[in-house]
Amino acid sequence: MGLGIMIDIKTIMPVIVLIYGWLIFYMWRKKQRSIGYILCFSIFFIYLLSVAHYTLFPIRLFQHNDLIKDGVDWKNGLNFIPFRELTYSYLNSVQGWGNVLITIPFGFGLPFISNVDLKSVIWKGFLFSISIELLQFLENIFYLSGYVARRVDINDVILNALGVLLGYCLFCILSWLYIKSILPNEKAKGVWDHIHKVLIRENSRSI
Repeated sequence: MGLGIMIDIKTIMPVIVLIYGWLIFYMWRKKQRSIGYILCFSIFFIYLLSVAHYTLFPIRLFQHNDLIKDGVDWKNGLNFIPFRELTYSYLNSVQGWGNVLITIPFGFGLPFISNVDLKSVIWKGFLFSISIELLQFLENIFYLSGYVARRVDINDVILNALGVLLGYCLFCILSWLYIKSILPNEKAKGVWDHIHKVLIRENSRSI
């Protein structure tokens, strides 16, 4: 008896390309977005795919659940109590610091595609992390994960939020350095125009 079909990012790449193409067409023709914005959006889109690849895939479909359930308890690895088991050894592990690093690009890149401030970046980053943990939880209880089980831990959400904050701080530092390096009222053209406007806008915002 087989274990069903394993689906990963490569398997559904044609669907992803179609969705991406529709989004680009919509932003270009309907929203009149600039080339610079579309470039930033594309980079952020690839980042989100990478996160999905490492946190949600592969997914197992049409499996014989009885083969998976034997010796597997999806309740193992669940932790809904903040800071419990958040030890130094965990923070120093690949999973610990990986949970911080994986969301730094979210905090850094989101301002380039959305007009946000510190509060909204943290809030959206929190929802992003919660969504990942929820999907992992659903994969566990329905035995859809390509692995035996995924760890679902509120501490991961806390570390993800820290990563988002660090990413946004790096963005703010870049904005400040950029302002210091250009002439007053300097203009930008082409692809750089969107990035220029984002960095100028952020520098003028009270954080």
